[in-house]
Amino acid sequence: MGVLQGVKRLLRAQFPSTYAHLATAYNERIKRYGVVSYAQEGEDLIVREIFAAQNGGGGERTLDSSSKLESNLESSTRDSRLGFYVDIGAHHPFRFSNTYALYKAGWSGINIDPMPKSMEKFRRFRPRDINLEIAIGASQDIKPYYIFEEKALNTFDESLARDYARSSRLVDVIAIPCYPINAILARYASAPIDLLSIDVEGQDMAILSTLDFAVYAPRVVLAESFSQDLMRDPLVIFMRTKGYNLLAKTTRTCIFVRARI
Repeated sequence: MGVLQGVKRLLRAQFPSTYAHLATAYNERIKRYGVVSYAQEGEDLIVREIFAAQNGGGGERTLDSSSKLESNLESSTRDSRLGFYVDIGAHHPFRFSNTYALYKAGWSGINIDPMPKSMEKFRRFRPRDINLEIAIGASQDIKPYYIFEEKALNTFDESLARDYARSSRLVDVIAIPCYPINAILARYASAPIDLLSIDVEGQDMAILSTLDFAVYAPRVVLAESFSQDLMRDPLVIFMRTKGYNLLAKTTRTCIFVRARI
C-alpha cells in the first residue's frame, strides 16, 4: 500500500466526518473544476487550447471541459496519427514540462536534455518517447555546461550562469558536445513536428536561427524571451520572417503559431 493510500485509510477510519468533508471539497472544487498544468507557467494549457481549436474544439466550456480538450488533442492533427513534439531542454518528465500533458493524451516525440542521467526518469516514465541525453547548439562543438543545484537553471551561457549563481549554487562545470538541430531531427524525427518547445536558458534564438524551416516547420513553437517590447524583440521579428505569428506570451515563454497550417 502506498503512503497516500495509507493516510486516506487512516483519515477515513479515525476522522470519518473530516474525511468526508475533504473528499467532497476535493471532488467539487478541484477535481470537477480544476485544470492540471505541468508547465512552469501554464504553457501546456495554452498549447492544448491551440491544438483543440485547430481541430474545431475551441470555445467549448462545460463542466468537463478538460476531458473535452483531451479528446480534441487525441485527434488534433490533420490525419489519423497522434501528435508529435520535440522538447529541447526537456529537464524532467513532469516538472516544468510543456509536453507531458500531450504525452498523457497519447502524443509522443523527442525529449532532449544534456544533464547527465537526466534521461533515466524519461525512459522510466515516458517510454513511448525518444529520449536523448545530448545538447543542441548552433553548431557541432564542445562547450562548458554550467550545472546548478536548481537543475532548471543549467545553461551553456556564461553570462546567465553568473546571474543564476546569485540565487542557486553552482555545482559543476563540465564539457559537453553540442549537435546541430537539423542533424538530430533528420535522424530521429519520425513524423511532422506539431510542437517544438525550446527552453535552453539563453540559447533559444541561436538554435531557432539554424533550424531549416523549409524542411521542419512545426505548427506551434515555444521559445523563451524576457523582452518588455515584443514588437522589437529579435525572436519575434525572426519568427515572423519564418511565417509565424506570436499568439500568446507568459512571463518567460513566447508561443508562436504557423500562419499557414
